[in-house]
Amino acid sequence: MLRAKAKAAALAARGERDAVAGRRCGGLVRAVNDLTELLNATRQIVAQTRQRVAGITSDGASRRVSLHDGDARPDHQGSAR
Repeated sequence: MLRAKAKAAALAARGERDAVAGRRCGGLVRAVNDLTELLNATRQIVAQTRQRVAGITSDGASRRVSLHDGDARPDHQGSAR
């Protein structure tokens, strides 16, 4: 991201404009945000796994069950559908 900002600054100093700079920087910011969310989800799942190995069962309402879908909730086992 620093390289993109440096290039944009150099072009601005010359009075030129990079047409794709905003999209490129936006894509980088989005990728960093996605990786941050993935890292936080992974930390939460690791903490839950450590609790489970220690014999502590976490509350189903607050448990993370999907790495990619943070709003997913555990299925009720044994319920007829």
